[in-house]
Amino acid sequence: MNTDYQKIAELLLTQKQYQIIKDTPLDYDSLYEILVEEYESLLYLDWTGEDDEDQLYDFLIERLALEEQTINIDTASIYKTMYQEFDKGNLQRGDAVTYLVNAYKQHLPQNYVIIEVDTQSDFYLLGITTTNKETTLAEIHTDFGDVTKFGTKERG
Repeated sequence: MNTDYQKIAELLLTQKQYQIIKDTPLDYDSLYEILVEEYESLLYLDWTGEDDEDQLYDFLIERLALEEQTINIDTASIYKTMYQEFDKGNLQRGDAVTYLVNAYKQHLPQNYVIIEVDTQSDFYLLGITTTNKETTLAEIHTDFGDVTKFGTKERG
């Protein structure tokens, strides 16, 4: 049993979710399946952006609700401004995720951060967690990918 994978799962799942899977042996594929597909504690986004408007915002709302936290953001105005920036040429294809994360992180509950898994690829695996958990996650290094506060990884 990979103890680093177990620790990642413990930190990214709710206590109730983790109790269900805690005795499950985890490898790369099963960790991905649990975190992305089964419990949706990480959101997969293509480098070009969301599949639908508010996909990231809806993800944040759902994950925060599991922690009994809330946010309320006027996403319409954020998208309007973002599209204006695209029209002016200030943003290019691939900039949408960074733009949205930067807009949303200002509205997160205190001590919460948006994280990303460094997959060594051009897609994003995003999540939300407390700053304490993010610090612990950042100390774990596996082939699943380093988990850090969003923006730590340079994209090129």
